[in-house]
Amino acid sequence: ERVGIAGIGLVDKEGKSIVGTPDMPPLTAKIRAAVAKALDGEPAVIDLYMGASGLPTMGFVLPVFGIQDDGTKGIGAVVGLKTIGNDLFDRLKQPGESAKTTETYIVRAKGKNAVEYLTPLAD
Repeated sequence: ERVGIAGIGLVDKEGKSIVGTPDMPPLTAKIRAAVAKALDGEPAVIDLYMGASGLPTMGFVLPVFGIQDDGTKGIGAVVGLKTIGNDLFDRLKQPGESAKTTETYIVRAKGKNAVEYLTPLAD
């Protein structure tokens, strides 16, 4: 059986999956952390990571509130994950750029003194 790579799903107030589209991947620690934030009432973004497909993946988690609730805690959450195709990296190449050594990178901070490259490097 193939592991799902992207999809949309619904979790209950304990963060357990209720329902999801056929290709929704299992809830990893990264996704569960975002779910916990959403269940506390705050929307969350799942930052870029390498998904099961080997493609960069990102997502969101939004809280679901009860109709009569005060809106501080979610009774569930909607989780959405999408793969970011390699065409994202192709779009970073500037048309008409004539310098052979220029590159555009997507990076993020990793710890206090390091960065993580999210785009493939030319070398």
